[in-house]
Amino acid sequence: MNMSVVVDADVRAVAEFMQGKVAASRLVAVADGLAAIAPLLWGRYQTENIEVLRLDAPISAAGQTPTASSE
Repeated sequence: MNMSVVVDADVRAVAEFMQGKVAASRLVAVADGLAAIAPLLWGRYQTENIEVLRLDAPISAAGQTPTASSE
């Protein structure tokens, strides 16, 4: 069974930008800090809910029980 991890395109773009501009040892702290002040910076804009990370798995055939080799 092939599963894939799907990251929101905007989240991916910001993460890639940060990786190119911020020292690796500071990435988590910068992301946490930005999340903390985001409402102050952009709270005046309408917000959308996003699915930051999603695990996609193929749908198995109806009634088929997964076997050890397909899990």
